[in-house]
Amino acid sequence: MSKVHEGKSFALLRTVVDTTIAAILVVIVFQMMLFITDRISHGRQYGANEKGFEHVDFINFYMAGKIAASSERKRIYDAELEQQVYNEIIAPAKTYEHCFYHYPPYVFLIAEPFTLLNLDHAFEAFDFGTAAAGLAGLLLLMRGNKDLGMYDYVLILVAALGIFPSLDNLRDGQFAWAFAALFAFYFWAFVKKRDALAGLCLGMMAIKPHYLLFLMVGALIGRRYKLIVVALSVVLALCLSSAISFGPDSVLSYPALLRKMESSDSSVLLVPERMICLRGPLSLFISREACLAIGIVTFLFGLLLVAYYWFLAQVRKSIPLEWAMALTIMVLLIASPHTLVYDATVIVVAAALTLKSARLTRMFESGPASFKIWNFLLLMYPILSWVIMIFVPKIVAALLDPRFQSVFAVNGSSFGLTSFPCYLLLHIALLVSGSIYVLSGAAKVDLQSPLSNKAQAN
Repeated sequence: MSKVHEGKSFALLRTVVDTTIAAILVVIVFQMMLFITDRISHGRQYGANEKGFEHVDFINFYMAGKIAASSERKRIYDAELEQQVYNEIIAPAKTYEHCFYHYPPYVFLIAEPFTLLNLDHAFEAFDFGTAAAGLAGLLLLMRGNKDLGMYDYVLILVAALGIFPSLDNLRDGQFAWAFAALFAFYFWAFVKKRDALAGLCLGMMAIKPHYLLFLMVGALIGRRYKLIVVALSVVLALCLSSAISFGPDSVLSYPALLRKMESSDSSVLLVPERMICLRGPLSLFISREACLAIGIVTFLFGLLLVAYYWFLAQVRKSIPLEWAMALTIMVLLIASPHTLVYDATVIVVAAALTLKSARLTRMFESGPASFKIWNFLLLMYPILSWVIMIFVPKIVAALLDPRFQSVFAVNGSSFGLTSFPCYLLLHIALLVSGSIYVLSGAAKVDLQSPLSNKAQAN
């Protein structure tokens, strides 16, 4: 058989393998969407029939909007009022556990327009709207990566929806896809020097203030003062709107309220043992208050590390801006004081910025070992994320003494808590391999993005 014929046969086999993987991911995503659309209505029905009501985070968001639209809006953090409105929303089901809403007061304002729809339609609009915005942001970034083609675009977008954190986010109605959109559009505008848009995106990250701080580091290092002024103006506008709507105390007392909730052992929905940041595994062995203190320290160290990456990208110009952003995302997931599984959805932005191909059959074709490890972990992330949640607890249960079950049990799974440290280890492996790659100087040669290079040249 000639070498040409062998090459064509291998190319055909590679296409079959990649297409099969893409088809599997499409099926997963389709099934995921069917599951999500019925989640809330089924939960209310089961609760009414005394089969147990399953909480969905979006109900809290919807509850926040209902309170913001009511005459009781001055009491947004009142426990009794939140419990009352929550039960009114989920009727005929009922819960006696207080599902405290710990987001900043301006999120209540953001939630208010969604109450114009009924709960089910609001849930679907939020999920599909944020996911669509996130996918649009990814596509915008990938168009600036000259190594990716149309097939890669489709595969990455489908894989992004199919990772377990994406499912976890969509089935609970969380903000991770909204943040993926904000990260993507922020970076694009940052590179294009469209400071008004970048500042708007950065300011809206105040929904999770630690995200804003991580992403603001790059603007500070680059002396993008107009961008920073716009971002701070957005935050100020959000705070003033909240103070006018809910009273000044809703803004001024929020930090103390959040700290009390994060360190309390009685918070129903706060389970730090399920976090995938450094704080998570520590919560298995020490108090929540001590873990929160450690989480704040790791957060500060994380800011310093992120500053170093952006210094290399903007001052020394020794690494592409794409890699500074991608590694910032990895540090954010690891060093934040509050990171849950669905938050890892934003890793898709790092993939869109740094991958040279979405084909598993090409993951080892070029670059040093550190880059190949980075590629392998990102391309395998859709599979690894499901393996971690489904199979790790079963494997650990087979290996560990049953007496440890009480330590690692959660949500009816005997060793369910063992999944979450695996996410942390996976993200650390990505951070280490990516850091070794950029610090070796290979990234400057291997990734020549028109988007990044034009900005760095200026």
